[in-house]
Amino acid sequence: MTYIIVFIVLLLFSVAEHQVSGGWRRAMQAVAYVLLVVIAGLRYETGGDWDVYTRLFERIPSLANIHDAGVFDQEYIEPAFLWLCATVKALGGTIQGVFLIITWVNITLLVVGLRRYTPYLLTGMLVYYCLFYFALDMMYTRQSTSVLLAFVALPYAEQWKDIWKYAMLIALAALCHRMALVMIPVFFYLRLHLSNTAVVVIVSIGCVMMLTGVEWLKPVYLMVCKWLGPDVYGHALGYVKNLHYGLARGMSIGFVLNLILLALLLWKREAIEERPYGKTLFAMFVLSLVTYYYGYELLEVSNRFRFYFFISVVALFPMLLEGLEIRFNKMVCTLFVYAYLLAFCRGILFNRADAVAYQPYQNYVVYRLTEQRSSGKERIQQHKKQAKQERRELQKKHE
Repeated sequence: MTYIIVFIVLLLFSVAEHQVSGGWRRAMQAVAYVLLVVIAGLRYETGGDWDVYTRLFERIPSLANIHDAGVFDQEYIEPAFLWLCATVKALGGTIQGVFLIITWVNITLLVVGLRRYTPYLLTGMLVYYCLFYFALDMMYTRQSTSVLLAFVALPYAEQWKDIWKYAMLIALAALCHRMALVMIPVFFYLRLHLSNTAVVVIVSIGCVMMLTGVEWLKPVYLMVCKWLGPDVYGHALGYVKNLHYGLARGMSIGFVLNLILLALLLWKREAIEERPYGKTLFAMFVLSLVTYYYGYELLEVSNRFRFYFFISVVALFPMLLEGLEIRFNKMVCTLFVYAYLLAFCRGILFNRADAVAYQPYQNYVVYRLTEQRSSGKERIQQHKKQAKQERRELQKKHE
C-alpha cells in the first residue's frame, strides 16, 4: 500500500504542476523529494539487496583501519562505497546510515539533473520512481549514484570545451561503480547525428536479431577473452554460462512499449531537439534501445549498462509532453506515458509474487520504535528462490 500511495501522490503532483506555479509547485516538489528520500533511505530489511550489503558492511573495516583491506583481495569494492561504509562505521552507524546517505545523494542528483533539462520536475520524479527507483535505490545500491552522476554529466557532453567537467563527473561515477566507464566512448558517440531512417534501421535489425535468436554477443565476447589468455577465457566461459549473468532476455511487454515510445519520440524529435540538451537525451535513448535489443543474450549485463542510457527518459518524457500543443494529442500521449510507467512497476505496486522482497514495506524508524518483528529474512530468501526458479524456466525456453 505504501508504494501505491507514493505513486498516486507523485501522479497527482505531476498533473497539478502543469496548472500551478510559485509556492504551490515548490511545496509539491519538496514533498516529493522527502518521500523519495525517506521511502528508500529508511527502508528496513526491504528490497533486493539489503542482506548482501549488510554482510558487506560488517566486513568493511572502520575508518581507522581502512588500510587493512585484505578481505577485499578476492572481491572488488569501489572506493567510494568502501570509504562511505568505513566512515559511517567509524561514526557508530550501521548499514541503515549508508542506505539513507546514498538515497539522499541520489535524489538530490536527480533534482539537480532535472532542473537542467525541464521545468517539470515532478513529472520527471514520477518517471524515475516508476522506472528506476526500485531497481537503483532499493537493489543496485552501489551503482545507483554512479548512474545519476552520469545523468548530471550529460549536459557537459555537448561541447568540447566542457569535456573536463564531463570527465570529472564520470571519474567520480566510476569511483561509485566501475560500469560508469562505459560513458567514456559515449562522449564520442554523442558527436554523431543519426537520421530517423538510420535509427529505425538500426533498431529494427536489433529487434529481428532478438526475435530470431541470432547469437553474436557471447561468441564475440568469448573470442576477445580468448585472445587475452587462458585465465581470462576460463573466467569468461564460466560467466556466460552462469544462470544469473548468462541468461538471455525473453519477450515481454517492454519489447513493444519501447518501440511505441521510439515512434512517439521520432514523431516529436524536432521539437525535442530544439530544447536544451534534447539532442543528447534522444541519442541516449536510442543507445538504450540498441543495448536492449542487441544485448539480449546477456540480460543482467545489458540491463546494468542500459541504466546509464535509459535514465534519459526521466527528462525525455516531460520534453515529449511539452512539445504537444494539440489537446487531443497531449491527452493520448499523457495516457500512454502513465500506462508505460505503470506497466514497468505494476509488480511491486500491486504486490505480485515476484515482489516479495519489497512487500510489505518496512520502515526502520517505525520498526525500531514499535519493536515489531521483521519478516525481511524470510522474504529475501523467498525472493532469491523465486528468482532462481524463474531463471531456470527462462533458460529452458531458450534451450
